[in-house]
Amino acid sequence: MGRITVFTTAEDLNSRQLVKELEKRSLPYSEIDIAKYPSKVQDLKSMVDSPSIPHVFFNTRYVGGLEQCLRELKRWDNSTRYRTPLEKYEAEIASGFDPSNDRLALPDDADTVVPPPAKAHKAKQILEMPDGTKFLVREVMDKLREIVPRESHNYKLHTYRKSFSGKTLVAAIRKQYHVSVDEGALFAAHLSKQGVIRHVDTVNFPPRQKGSFKCSNHEIYRLQCDAKEKLLNSFLTWPLDAEPTTNCLEVIDNLSRLLSVMELSSLDPVDGLLNQQHCLKMKKFSKFEEAACELQNISKEALEMLDEDEMTAFALNLCSVMLRYAFLKAGIPKTEEERRVAKSASFDPLGRDMSNSQLVPLILISHPKRIDFMKTMLFDLAGEYYSLEEWCNLLTSNPGGPEAPPRTSIAMSFSRKVRVSSLEMSSVAPGESLSESTGSDVSLKNDKRIHFALFIGAHGGSRWSAPFSQFSAKNLDEELDIAARVFCQEDRNVEIHRHENKVELLSSVFKVYRRDFDSDDKTMLKGLIPYLGGKKRSDLSGMLLDDKKINLTWKEPELGRHTVSGPWYKKASHNKKSTVAGFAGLKIVKTNSPSHHYTPSRNKQALTMKGFKGRLPEN
Repeated sequence: MGRITVFTTAEDLNSRQLVKELEKRSLPYSEIDIAKYPSKVQDLKSMVDSPSIPHVFFNTRYVGGLEQCLRELKRWDNSTRYRTPLEKYEAEIASGFDPSNDRLALPDDADTVVPPPAKAHKAKQILEMPDGTKFLVREVMDKLREIVPRESHNYKLHTYRKSFSGKTLVAAIRKQYHVSVDEGALFAAHLSKQGVIRHVDTVNFPPRQKGSFKCSNHEIYRLQCDAKEKLLNSFLTWPLDAEPTTNCLEVIDNLSRLLSVMELSSLDPVDGLLNQQHCLKMKKFSKFEEAACELQNISKEALEMLDEDEMTAFALNLCSVMLRYAFLKAGIPKTEEERRVAKSASFDPLGRDMSNSQLVPLILISHPKRIDFMKTMLFDLAGEYYSLEEWCNLLTSNPGGPEAPPRTSIAMSFSRKVRVSSLEMSSVAPGESLSESTGSDVSLKNDKRIHFALFIGAHGGSRWSAPFSQFSAKNLDEELDIAARVFCQEDRNVEIHRHENKVELLSSVFKVYRRDFDSDDKTMLKGLIPYLGGKKRSDLSGMLLDDKKINLTWKEPELGRHTVSGPWYKKASHNKKSTVAGFAGLKIVKTNSPSHHYTPSRNKQALTMKGFKGRLPEN
């Protein structure tokens, strides 16, 4: 009998959403995991001119990817001939013969490749509670989140969210563990020394120092996990006496797998989209946050020992993990207007009914909003802070980018060895080789595919995904080529209008980083042809052969992911007003000049003080 065949991978969110849409309509399907059955990769490549996933076949008819399949299923929902999609499936697909194409045959179990599971993080920090029980620092942090009331407090002209006084902490410890005031204060001081809590004034009360805790209503503290809201891997401070971590690639691989396990466990049962709120409430999330803090302990010497391909794979995978982490911890960067439009929309761009759903489609965001998110969110690598924007620019190595790469020891090491998207040729003296110019024995490669590899897959808001979850040093060239093809096949990135002789390109890649590509328009477009397929390739090739002027237009960049819930990222305000008392609280206000002090500049403003009736003398 006929069947629906779906090519997927187990860790891909787009694949999981497609499967959920089929299950929601009770449609039988046969799933082929190309990561589990690698022999089917060549079969898939020979049938479709695209290396991405997922792909759907109705018997031998190729339907397309996630977006095309959702449109097809929507037509099935609106069918007047059949009452349900299942009836249509039984009449038009199941009634046929089994697909005669051998490439659609279900794989043999002998071909199975089982990926290794995510390794459990071995935490070494253990604290003894006042009642004698012992817990991991992560578990203590979770417990303090439950028992300590956290709210906003003012301290020296600043407002600190999710904070508490020293007296509040001691009271919570006493109530939970039934100890005296002195015992509660002693345990709180121990928490401060272990880096679980920290004073908001780190200058006068350095973290982990003796005497940094005081049981007072005037001293304000935060949990370590709340101390640096914009620093992603700040859940705890890694022990100073710990041995430096040398297996850099293994740490990133483990983080990616832990994150994938959480995301796959938090999929909406109806739409198959990620429920971020559910993900944040999972106990596994604190385990992931603790494991992410190991990046603080990465050995700089170990990073310098990586070769070019290993360092490039490490940098790309780290960028992907931190971006997914930022979406969960800080929220997706959408404006209030975009969220309002999303909630009021009856249908999303794929034609799905949203009237009774909290589903929020991916919406275009402004470039400044995206840049603010990328610049604000930081992560700690080997004791050095990097924003997402800095890390991307470090990979693209573009001096003309939105923000220059940071000049730190790790950045210098990466700039010498990482495979970059471009190179400023003016920095190379005549007759001097690239390796001599950079002081490295590894030749830099001009690889434009790095741009495409940074934002592909569900974490970048894409409906197409690469058939691998992480980049590997062993197959880096092949994987970068696949990433470039996956990026360019999406209309939101590259769209060809043959009849209008127009090409629309994503501005954040082809315009902002234009110097990474060829300065001539036609040369740049010609360089894209190897990464295009099917009609796109033939249309662009025909336009270049016509030798007519091609109109280039730029699309607004997109950043986000398809989800059924927030949180939503809010841009921080840098001009907050503070109200204080005492002499420092004298308000300086602007007023119009009194009429009896009229001057030709009628709008001239004078400074007056609250409680001071006279006019300040003019300079």
